[in-house]
Amino acid sequence: MNIGVNIQKARNAAGLTQDEVAKNLGVHHNTIQQYEVGVREPSVTTLIRLADMFGCTVNDFVYEDPILKIVRLRKKLGATQKDVADAMGVTPQMISQWENGVRRGRPKTLNIMLNVLNEIAKERGLEEEA
Repeated sequence: MNIGVNIQKARNAAGLTQDEVAKNLGVHHNTIQQYEVGVREPSVTTLIRLADMFGCTVNDFVYEDPILKIVRLRKKLGATQKDVADAMGVTPQMISQWENGVRRGRPKTLNIMLNVLNEIAKERGLEEEA
């Protein structure tokens, strides 16, 4: 679980900068940066305020986003965003947007991505990895 990555994804999805979030919380922008890279963990009160600001729940920060698991698997397989995009019939930019939290992948889309990665694993003789 990486709370910082989830905070960053939620912030990006909300279209806010670190400076805007910091100003809203009344903290220095370095504090937000430290949350996002995992140097510092926000308090429960701060997580609640962030969730309100981003229109999500505290659970969205605490529990790992399925897309993070997919990204880890893609990287472990040595597959590029282009590899996945080509197999799905979408652009690499769409894959990047899903992976960076700019766009939210629907469960069906995430399942397709996982199936694509499973196929890549099979092609590379790494079935047990996926």
